[in-house]
Formats: sequence, C-alpha cells, structure tokens
Amino acid sequence: MLIWILLGSSLLVLGLGIAAWRTTQSRPLAANIAFASFGLLFTAFQAHRHGASDWVAAMAFLIMMLLVGRALGTWMRSLREPDLQKPARFLGAAAGCALIATSSAVWPLLR
Repeated sequence: MLIWILLGSSLLVLGLGIAAWRTTQSRPLAANIAFASFGLLFTAFQAHRHGASDWVAAMAFLIMMLLVGRALGTWMRSLREPDLQKPARFLGAAAGCALIATSSAVWPLLR
C-alpha cells in the first residue's frame, strides 16, 4: 500500500508541478518539481525493496520540506505579484500530496 501511495504522490506532484511551471515558465521551479517527483519515485522503489524503514520516511520528509519551502516562497511573492497566486496554489497542493506520502511512510514506523 505504501508503494502505491508514494507512486501516486510522485505522479500528482509531477502533474501539479507541470501545471505550475506552465503558468510561470520558471526553470528553477521545473528543476525542483522534477527533483521532488524523482525523489518520491526513488522513495517508492526503496520502500518496495527494503520495506518501510527510516530511510524511506526521511527521504519522503525531505522531499516534502522542499515542496513546502517552494510553496511558501511562491506564496510570499504572490502577495506582491498577484500573477503568482495560481502557481502558489499548485505548489501548495503538491506539498499536500507530499505530506500525505510522508505521513504514510512514517505511520508504519510508529506502530
């Protein structure tokens, strides 16, 4: 189940990131989204290979923090530049997907 959640989150992050990139055409944004999606995909591979472990939870947490930081930064810039409100929403949704993936990776370790 964890593997499917991580794979789905990876695809959702990629889709939302592409939607945000299309509105801004920002190369650093595209790089962050590509790295985050690949990181979640790699985390799903590690979960498949090794099961739920500290490494899987840590990797998902770091990817989530990357997306949360980018979403907060874009949201703060959108207060001055209203054109960035739509990409900030997309990035916030991508960060929410990563939060779900992180919580599903941490949950088996808490039991």
